[in-house]
Amino acid sequence: MLCNAPLEIGEHVVCNKCIKDNHLFDAFQLQVTNNPLERRMLGSCITAASALMIYQQDEPSQKLIHGLKYYGKKSIAELLGKAMAEKIALSPKYANIDYIVPIPIHKNKQRKRGYNQSELIAAEIAKELNIPLVIDMLWRVSDNKAQANMSLEDRQKNKIVFQLKDEKFFENKRILLIDDVFTTGTTVLCCVEAFSNVKGINILLYTAASPLGK
Repeated sequence: MLCNAPLEIGEHVVCNKCIKDNHLFDAFQLQVTNNPLERRMLGSCITAASALMIYQQDEPSQKLIHGLKYYGKKSIAELLGKAMAEKIALSPKYANIDYIVPIPIHKNKQRKRGYNQSELIAAEIAKELNIPLVIDMLWRVSDNKAQANMSLEDRQKNKIVFQLKDEKFFENKRILLIDDVFTTGTTVLCCVEAFSNVKGINILLYTAASPLGK
């Protein structure tokens, strides 16, 4: 997808040379203590946060995310999900996960797009790690305007509301919350508000890309 060269056996969507030359999946270093994503999550019930890629405009990371999100290239979710699963499997911070939960999009947007890109990524991670995928316990109530080009102030005014079906289902569980892109963190923080009354909840966040590590 990035260099137009033929893929070798075992390669998928992007060749290994492009992944290596672009340091494409090296952002998991954000997992270290006091990383930018975790600093943004201070005060929430998220105990660990990380990203697979550094999101940069006009770079391979943006091409992959946009291809998946806006151009229907679902195979990118398999590439990202497999890479994320490999990182998770090697990380003590992300051990003993009970459920994997993708951040939902509103049903109107999902109907228009045909899929939730975070759910596709989460499904691949769940398959690779043999961890239950939960997609029917959390939903997005508000159908907000797209936040991609909004200022932080406008994002905060554009209140996003999520709701849980059954709080007891998540009591005393470690859940892995999956998102495609983490920018200001507004969507994630609104999402975890839905878990605020769940007893003993432990939420870990992993996103496919974030610009915060630049």
